[in-house]
Amino acid sequence: MSRLNELIQSICPNGIEYKNLKDVLSIERGKRVVKKQLSEVHGYPVYQNSLTPLGLYVEYNCPENTAFVIMAGAAGEIGYSRERFWAADDCFAIVCPSSICSKYIYHVLLNEQIVLKRNVRKASIPRLSRDTLECLKIPLPPLAVQQEIVRILDSFTELTAELTAELTARRKQYEHYRDELLTFDGSVKRMALKDVCIKVQDGNYGKEYPSKSELLKSGVPLINGKAIHGTICKEALDFISEEKNEELKKARIATDDVLFLNRGNIGETAYVPSEFDNCNIGPQVTLLRANKSKILPKYLEFALHSKDVRNFISRVGGGTIKFLSVEPIRQLEIPVPPLAIQKQIVSVLARFDTLCNDLTSGLPAEIAARQKQYEYYRDKLLTFKELER
Repeated sequence: MSRLNELIQSICPNGIEYKNLKDVLSIERGKRVVKKQLSEVHGYPVYQNSLTPLGLYVEYNCPENTAFVIMAGAAGEIGYSRERFWAADDCFAIVCPSSICSKYIYHVLLNEQIVLKRNVRKASIPRLSRDTLECLKIPLPPLAVQQEIVRILDSFTELTAELTAELTARRKQYEHYRDELLTFDGSVKRMALKDVCIKVQDGNYGKEYPSKSELLKSGVPLINGKAIHGTICKEALDFISEEKNEELKKARIATDDVLFLNRGNIGETAYVPSEFDNCNIGPQVTLLRANKSKILPKYLEFALHSKDVRNFISRVGGGTIKFLSVEPIRQLEIPVPPLAIQKQIVSVLARFDTLCNDLTSGLPAEIAARQKQYEYYRDKLLTFKELER
């Protein structure tokens, strides 16, 4: 970073001007397209209300290397496209003059994203006002300084992108081996979950279930569907009192149970570690307690992600939010080889699972560490002494 310091000292030693976004560049609202105009095969990506393209369109209205802001839906999300794209009406493109580097503005907007999201109106559709974006005050150093900052920050994001691409490849590899290892010939018996589990029970307590007023900021964890994402996400837990936890008995979980999401993202699972022993679950979650004389708990969890189970879940009907009641879950069949074979399968898949999903030691942990490193240096590099007038 010595080159950056040298540039600042030689070009702008007295400080940097801070200006409102609207005073230094153009913020252009996109133009609406409808789904029937889009393709899944040919055209340019269309950004509307998220950073995931809505589809492809035959035309583009933004050139390559353009930053943009999502103003409704995923309001406050910041994007950057290396290719031409179509900005729809909830996507505002950032059009920079030759004196401003678009990628620099992208990094600046990411650094100020917390300000933008703080001003999102929480209605039925979250929205960010144009005025909030236009009046965002940003540091604007000379172009050479902007470009050097971009060079440094891109070195972090490129490494993160490489790790993310590797993680995607590893997850595909993991899914391939999981399907291979969980596909058996007719010699391996298929058994219903009710026959290999000593308990299959959802957390549907009816009137006994805690009301909003009984939920606490700390206490005994209450595991709802929002906390099930391949593991139990502590940040998404609700809490209840010891007394309320004692009232709820029929779906009390224990160490080595497997939790199965029965609503929304049906089939997502989490393994219960000892720290959640004797806690309770919500109605969106079903507990599966393995009969260890027939099935290993970790094998049970892996088997719930087999191709056959995924195909079964894909056929589940329902309204806006899909739901699977406890009885079809009890009847769900999985292959159950001898315990020695189960142990071998668990040994192989657990290594892949740690590499792909462990937030403390696998690739996700390394990606998270690189992201924190990027954010630290981004904040440091984009903090300037303001030029006195």
